Amino acid sequence: MHRRHELPPAPVLAALLPPGAVPPALREAVSRLLRGWGHGWDELELIGTASVAPARRVVADEVWVFALAAGPLAIGDELASGAGRVAGLGVSAFRGGVIPVTPYRAQVYETLHRRGGSDEGPSERPPGPAVPVSVEPLSAGA
Repeated sequence: MHRRHELPPAPVLAALLPPGAVPPALREAVSRLLRGWGHGWDELELIGTASVAPARRVVADEVWVFALAAGPLAIGDELASGAGRVAGLGVSAFRGGVIPVTPYRAQVYETLHRRGGSDEGPSERPPGPAVPVSVEPLSAGA
């Protein structure tokens, strides 16, 4: 008898957001990471949030999602990394504070697509309506 191999929980796209919605401390941390990869903030193709339900937990956590390149995605799609680098980071609310608090967690992808997308065969659920993934350029004062 063969047991079906279950994949670990993947982030589920919850919302697409404009660059101005990103908290300044998180934007700074993501920008620093992108510079290390040879890219800049203005090259991001996707900024959003996703819910992540860790194994054996009912309540999902929210994580910010950033991608330099993204395939067609819809709210509710499980996310998967494409080719390239992926990094996770957390930003604390207190700089030099005593209490270690990490209110912002983020996943940064070079390439992002829907889990079960073209690289992994057909999806188990029909795709939802496509959501544009381009973001507005930032103004000089943002």
